[in-house]
Amino acid sequence: MQPRARFDGWRIVALGAALIWLGPGLLETFGFLVTPLGAEFGLDAQSLGTGMALFILALALTGPLVGLLLDLGPLRPVLLGALALGAGSLAAASRAESVPALAAFAVLAAIGIGAYGQIGPQVMVAGWFVRRRSRALALTSLGTSAAGITIPLVGQELIARLGWRGALLTLACTALVLLGPAIAAFAVKRPEDVGQLPDGDAPDQNVTPESFGSAAASPAEPEGAVGALLRDRNFWVLGASLAIATAASLGGVFVVKHMENVGVPASDARWVASAMSVGAFCGRIATGWLHERFPKQVVAAVVFALSGVGWIGVAHSQSLAGFLAIALPAGFAGGGFGVSGPVLQAACFGPRVLGRAMGLHGVLGLPLLLAAPPLVGRAADVAGSFVPVFTGLAGVMLVGAIAMLLVRPPREGAR
Repeated sequence: MQPRARFDGWRIVALGAALIWLGPGLLETFGFLVTPLGAEFGLDAQSLGTGMALFILALALTGPLVGLLLDLGPLRPVLLGALALGAGSLAAASRAESVPALAAFAVLAAIGIGAYGQIGPQVMVAGWFVRRRSRALALTSLGTSAAGITIPLVGQELIARLGWRGALLTLACTALVLLGPAIAAFAVKRPEDVGQLPDGDAPDQNVTPESFGSAAASPAEPEGAVGALLRDRNFWVLGASLAIATAASLGGVFVVKHMENVGVPASDARWVASAMSVGAFCGRIATGWLHERFPKQVVAAVVFALSGVGWIGVAHSQSLAGFLAIALPAGFAGGGFGVSGPVLQAACFGPRVLGRAMGLHGVLGLPLLLAAPPLVGRAADVAGSFVPVFTGLAGVMLVGAIAMLLVRPPREGAR
């Protein structure tokens, strides 16, 4: 019996999950930073929402360049450079003495974190899989669930013991120390780079390049790739749907503040955040499984609609027990939402141009993403409550679900 060919794809998935865990996952601390930052710098909810908008602006505007570097450049140096920028900027932000300095370092951190923890893992993992790509991307996204379970518990405790400055510095150093060696040792862009094939197929399985779809296609020139994307109907429809739904999801940075407003202290709110992440863990696994068996756009639309139902539950909960009751189902839907975007992008455009597609989608959704956090904060300030605001976000998620039904991914292997 011939020995099974070596396949490092699942190691790549684990690395991608780790990059998300200590990349975008660090934003799980933002809800617990709202109160101390507001107290030290005199910032209200609208101002803090504007700060989040600046973070998003930096990430979106640099997304196309980051995507180009990740698609065409050497993966390992790009990821290591992005990690140094992201972690170093977070460490510098922990020393900031003014709002402009805090904002400047947050912008630089966004660029680094977006490269190594958002676009980077998706590009890397999508290149290693075709038939099992939905499953692989779902498992990679578990880094977000791991962050949601661990970062609120650890972050809130660090803030309580070390203050927000010490907590931010500790998290930045942890990301640098843990992720740097992992990237240097394991990051590989595609299986062909190390003599392997997508999905772990052996060379003697009569596999043709066409069966790999765009994973084995010749890489397009940057100009040709971008032009093809801009002429693709799916690019615009999918981008609009993701922008609408992502903008609504940004209201999540105010969930802890909402709980504090109705009498749930931050020390208890962290358990709700962790319970949501447990639900998200299950939602990511289930959504990846569903995407491999049913039309991808239909699965995504259902997940988006369920996320809207979760917003209604969060809006109208008034006690710790109520928040804990809605945490698992709301988290389940939110976890599925995090899987559906990358799965649809990879299915529609292929891994060779995935970085550029994700970067351009970030620019496409920029107006909504910039407006969402300050508008949510402003609306809550005016209404004196997050209840009507979160209820409105449920309707926005429904609009995103309807838009998702208009996406038409090509058949497997057609790209």
